[in-house]
Order: sequence, then C-alpha cells, then structure tokens
Amino acid sequence: MVEQRARIAIEVLGDISCPWCYIAKLRFLRAAALLADSAVFEFTWIPVPWDREAPVEVDKQQYYESKMGAGKFRRQVLPKTIMLFEEEGLTYTLDGSMGCMLDCHRLLMWANHKYGSSKQGALLEKLYHAFHCEAKFVGSTPVGHANVVRAAVAAGLPGDEAQAVLADAGAYRAQAQQQAQQQAQQQAQQQAQQQQAQLDEGPLQAASGAGGKQGRSEQQSAKERVRSLLPPLLRRILT
Repeated sequence: MVEQRARIAIEVLGDISCPWCYIAKLRFLRAAALLADSAVFEFTWIPVPWDREAPVEVDKQQYYESKMGAGKFRRQVLPKTIMLFEEEGLTYTLDGSMGCMLDCHRLLMWANHKYGSSKQGALLEKLYHAFHCEAKFVGSTPVGHANVVRAAVAAGLPGDEAQAVLADAGAYRAQAQQQAQQQAQQQAQQQAQQQQAQLDEGPLQAASGAGGKQGRSEQQSAKERVRSLLPPLLRRILT
C-alpha cells in the first residue's frame, strides 16, 4: 500500500528587488525537497512591492544606500547579503539599475493565473537571478521589459504572450495593486497589535516602581524594538 503524502499549500510574499526574499525562496524550496517523501508543497508567490513609490529607474547601490544609510549598508547589510548568496552558490552584484517592479508583478500574476504556480515559480527564479546575479534591470522600462520577456522564455513561457501582457498597462494591474494594498493593511494591523502589546506592559512597569517618566521612556523603547525586528521589506511598507 502506497502511503499518501500530505499536500501543503504555502503563500510566500516578496519583491524582485529584495535580495533576502530571493534567499528565502531558495531555502523554502530546499526545505520542501528534504520533506518530499512525506509531503507535497504547493508554493504560490505573491508579489508585494518593497517600495510602492520606487522611481522608474535609479542606480541600484544608490537606491539601497538611500533607504538604509550608506554607512550601515556598506558595513553591515552588504557583507551579510554577499555571504548569504555565497552560501547558496550564487554571486551577488550591486551593478545595474533598480526601479518600479510593478510590471514584473503583473507578469507573475499572469503566469500563475494562466499556467499555474509551477511556471510562476520558474519565472520568479529567472527574474530574481537576472536582477541580483546578472545585473539585468527588470523594471518597467523598454529595456526592463526586454529582460523580463527573456526571463519568461527561459522559464518556459511563451514570449509573445508575456510581451503582450507587459504592453497592456492595464493587464493584471488592478489585481497586483489590490494584492499589495491588502498585504500592506494586514502587516500594518500586525505591527499595531505588536506595539500595543508592548505598550500594555507600561502600566505594569510603572506600578512596580518604574515611575511615570521612566514608563513612557520604556514604552517608546519598546516601540522602537518592535520596529527594529521587522524585516526591511515590512519596515518600508509600514513607514
């Protein structure tokens, strides 16, 4: 008798411009492979913009430094990112441009809707690798569209259909924007709940002799601690 494997559906949020989302994707898939004898994992990749106000195109390193601070990015973030990519057998590059990824998100939704989550995952892999390891811009410009179509073909998707979706600015646009808005609202609610839980501890600390002024200071520190624990993607969305 063949033992039936469990089927587990997982939704993963991320943005093409986020290198840590790429690492998370690779590790999710590796973990799923290790458990392949006992379960079948069905991944759906939900595109969420890291920066809903990202420019059309800007230097990649300049963009990251503007968001995180040049010193912190160079001393802390970049070395860690390079190390994580090397652990996956990849070479991370800051060469190339960064910009609005809405058209990538639209194409990922098209791939899932028409060809299923497996093809969507293959397209996502090609886009991630092109952007983070090959210095190819995959944003919403003619050059970006050309690179995105090449990624779609490499993923086994019809290039003419991909080109048509990108050329139609309205195709899957409402769905992509609605998905981003829903996720942003959910994440904002979660952050508010975390902050409230920290603030609720304030009166208890004050009653134990902390004092009103110290209590307020600790409340503020608690809020900052909660924010510091959020991944960069969520910190940007919730700011």
